[in-house]
Amino acid sequence: MDDERSPFLPDVPSVKELGMPLVYGAWRGIAAPKDTPQEIIDILGNAFRQVIQSEAIIEQFANAGLPISFVSAEDFHAYIQADYENVKGIMHLLDEDE
Repeated sequence: MDDERSPFLPDVPSVKELGMPLVYGAWRGIAAPKDTPQEIIDILGNAFRQVIQSEAIIEQFANAGLPISFVSAEDFHAYIQADYENVKGIMHLLDEDE
């Protein structure tokens, strides 16, 4: 459900190629308590960025066929909020009465 074909399934069209304006996938993140000082958030963010950018982790993810990326705490928070709003907007489609 990406806008580009998977390198692992190059003959399978993406949903975008099939004319569906939908890009969706699983995401993972690390959370901290709401009142965590920004200094600690920055330290953790930098540590996770280093791990995600290490050759060993990049290779492990590639071997598993998984994409990997790092975004800042602020960008991830915005992404989660947007994802929540998108899903909330289509929940009615799951209602059996409609």
